[in-house]
Amino acid sequence: MRSPRNRWSPVLVEPEPVQDRLDRRGHVEQFCQQLMAGQGATLHLVDGEWGSGKSVFLKMCAAELQQAEHRSPRVFEFNAWSQSYTKNPLLDLTYYMTAVFSGSRTYRLRRAAKRIAGHVAVGVSDVVASRTMGFVNLKVFFSRSSNEWSLAQQRLKSFQRQLAKLAGPRPLVLLIDEADRCDPGYTVRLLEQVHFLFQVPGVYVVLAVNQQVIENSVRRIHGDQCDASQYLRGIVSRSIRLPGATARDVSGMVGESLKAAGWADKTQDDCFRAICDILALVPLYVYGGIRNVEHTVALAARLFGDEANLPETTRYSGCLPQSELPVFVAVLVVLRMVSPEAYRRLVQRPTDGAGACELLHAGLDSENSRRDADFDAARCLQTLSTYLLALGGTAEDGQGPVLEGLGLSSSFGPDVLAEIREAVKGLRVAHHGADDYQALESREIEMPIRHWATLVNRALPPD
Repeated sequence: MRSPRNRWSPVLVEPEPVQDRLDRRGHVEQFCQQLMAGQGATLHLVDGEWGSGKSVFLKMCAAELQQAEHRSPRVFEFNAWSQSYTKNPLLDLTYYMTAVFSGSRTYRLRRAAKRIAGHVAVGVSDVVASRTMGFVNLKVFFSRSSNEWSLAQQRLKSFQRQLAKLAGPRPLVLLIDEADRCDPGYTVRLLEQVHFLFQVPGVYVVLAVNQQVIENSVRRIHGDQCDASQYLRGIVSRSIRLPGATARDVSGMVGESLKAAGWADKTQDDCFRAICDILALVPLYVYGGIRNVEHTVALAARLFGDEANLPETTRYSGCLPQSELPVFVAVLVVLRMVSPEAYRRLVQRPTDGAGACELLHAGLDSENSRRDADFDAARCLQTLSTYLLALGGTAEDGQGPVLEGLGLSSSFGPDVLAEIREAVKGLRVAHHGADDYQALESREIEMPIRHWATLVNRALPPD
């Protein structure tokens, strides 16, 4: 049987600079100092919601540790979700860590891992680890016969002895990411095997996970009666909690990506800020944080370019400046991803922005919306709503569009509604090129929504 060693790409490469978009440099430095202050044989947990930047935090830790002037450790970044080739955490980790080493130490460690893997693959995953009450009782795992228990004990000590030799010259730091995305069985085996087998001086293990998901995995494997929180406290040496990214953070990241793509120079400052705020709603509401910011920006930037290349007969013919048009393209992208119902309504009735806006807010109100706790998320939603309502579909009261009755009061207070009304009025006046708003025969902004929607539908998979 062919050895799987070549499946693991080389590690221990020069760290690439990681942009500190969430201003966590100080947290990274403090975490790494505390991590290396001990003697190893520890398991550390970095807890955070999906999209809170755990992967970036680990990469920053890797760069920080490899730049240490004294006692610089060897750092390994292991993705448990994409690199679980053997479906046995012990073998996956061992082969990964030894992928760039050569010599007798590497061979002996791999051989020891193979010998012990069969024992722990069955025992550790089938019995609730008793580490929460003290040390793991190997007799529980290997009770079939005293000889088998003794053999497993010898192989365990052999593996740990070889691991200690490998960590002898320089400490080993294993940074494990995406464990909370794995199958519950693999996740629990990973936790238990890391705690049980890698407790060796000079070896440090850090897991970046969503603790709530991990606790659910523990209960799935060990039963609802298992106290998952107490279980984790028994095997984790230290745990830190990463705060979630705010809407301001995400909007700023969108802006950085758009600037890198060259789009900051193609729009006015106020339009650029509006695009950033609108596009930020996709990572916030669809991915729950900062995930896929670059993907969202790349999609929007491509559509901005496609819009500029539309045939002349389908181009916008109003008086809005060209720099304002990408904002409406951003509106379509966000609607398509955040609220497909509102998107379909707008495509069917391009001058019924009010109906699309009503569907958007109805959908968000049915979820556990983050805007109640994040002022900037509400601001982003206000910007999106303004451009949607400017497309028309609202009656006039002599002072501007009537917004009451559209279900917006649950999202915005009276002052914000007044701001939206004035902004909508200004957009419509600019579109028609008229100074006297009351004299306008058509209140709507007429945009080539359906043509842009064709581009959006091509770029995104069907619902």
